[in-house]
Amino acid sequence: MKLDQLKTQLIEYSRNCGIDKIGFTTADPFIELKARLYQQRALGYQSRF
Repeated sequence: MKLDQLKTQLIEYSRNCGIDKIGFTTADPFIELKARLYQQRALGYQSRF
């Protein structure tokens, strides 16, 4: 199965389960986002999900 096909199937399945947002990314670390994530946490914007 090709990656694009898998993504399409996952999106369709998630919609059937009631999930309205889904995204895909690499397994690379989010080094460039570290400061922003700490700021969001300090402001109480992050969920515990």
